[in-house]
Amino acid sequence: LLSLYANCGFIATCRKLFSLMTEYDQVSWNSIIGALSGSDIYGHDAIGYFKEMMQSGWKLNKVTFINVLEALVSPSLLELAHQVHSLVLKYGAMNDSSIENALLSCYGKCGAINLCENIFSRMLGRRDEVSWNCMISGYIHNELLSKAMNLVWLMLQNGQRLDSFTFA
Repeated sequence: LLSLYANCGFIATCRKLFSLMTEYDQVSWNSIIGALSGSDIYGHDAIGYFKEMMQSGWKLNKVTFINVLEALVSPSLLELAHQVHSLVLKYGAMNDSSIENALLSCYGKCGAINLCENIFSRMLGRRDEVSWNCMISGYIHNELLSKAMNLVWLMLQNGQRLDSFTFA
């Protein structure tokens, strides 16, 4: 229900529903973090819920990591991105391409393009359309247009097609 309201833009309703719950579970925590992380305005609130989830002793999972990484979208949040990355490593979730893609996107938006390049190079053989898109978007976001174009050419040489990409 939280995700439904969030997708319709009713963020205040999501927060109210969550606060009225008498018991939380991993799904409710992940839902509120995910609902808020997709919003430019409420990203910091998503981070707050993530911290509260951890303090409450809930186990983090793939969905938790992907949701909180989506909220880390500026250079001022780079240190927190490093901390979440450390948790990903601690939980042994680093070889999941969805989490790696979320890290690529996060680090690209935080301006840590060298970390993007490290992750992307380790993904050799596991890269999917999202991986390529995140890496190219990271270059574009950081105004590294020649690197972005070089990666597009590499992508094409590796048999990827442009019709399934949405560079942002």
